Amino acid sequence: MELSLKDYFFIIIKKWKIVLSFLLAGILFMFAWSYFFVDDKYEISTTSSLYKIIDKVNPDIPEEINTTDKENTAFDRIVSKFNVELSDAKYLYDLVWNVKIEQLSTLYNEVEAQTPNTFSFESDYATIGKWAESLGYTKKNLRQALNFSFSTVSKGYFTINITVKNPDFGVSLLAAYNLVAKQRVGDMSEQATYNTIVKSDYLIIDQPVIPNDKDVIRPNIPVNMMLGALVGIVLAVAVVLIINFYDVKVKGEDDIREKFDVPVIASIPDVSEIKKGY
Repeated sequence: MELSLKDYFFIIIKKWKIVLSFLLAGILFMFAWSYFFVDDKYEISTTSSLYKIIDKVNPDIPEEINTTDKENTAFDRIVSKFNVELSDAKYLYDLVWNVKIEQLSTLYNEVEAQTPNTFSFESDYATIGKWAESLGYTKKNLRQALNFSFSTVSKGYFTINITVKNPDFGVSLLAAYNLVAKQRVGDMSEQATYNTIVKSDYLIIDQPVIPNDKDVIRPNIPVNMMLGALVGIVLAVAVVLIINFYDVKVKGEDDIREKFDVPVIASIPDVSEIKKGY
């Protein structure tokens, strides 16, 4: 017997207990999952820049040092080279992975910065890499979690950010990037003219810091509970329809005519309700 949408609706309504059970189960599951199993996340970033230094190749040759297009072009080459090393090359990342926490504590404050560092680098692990592994990161997926953006390439401004569950680790990781980048930039230089060479130095504009409580990324429990309710209803409807599909009981005279194509000669009324009256 083919059923109309109205018939399906009443079938589902009759099984309201199943629907309600799945609805509540979905809500409770998503609440428990969001509250107990999803950790808060912290988005941490640091912004730095490179600035130009012009030196003479031979100090004995008298020449006034002025910034010209050649010096600017040489500086742009340094910035481009550094951008590639920072975001694409493996070498710089390997150095960050192997930075010792003790080294951060002693050398980081020597990096020039617009605002002083107030964070204390402490960990039970010797290196950034060991600390990352203890948090479940591999060398590859930690690298993929980092984001690099270059806001004004010609001036060497760039930002590194990462979203992590452990804010202390996130700050230490980005501080390690600043320290290694400072050391790497110091080794870069480009010839501008026959007697001028362009170098660069590193300046931290915004220190990596632990976000305020209001900026912490937390699971949206009400939305997750609504999704759980929706999934619960969908599963309940599916279960009810499957139960109805495999239900072979005869439900009335029309059901007999539909299934067996024979006339109904007689039927026995349900007297259970009549007996209750005596």
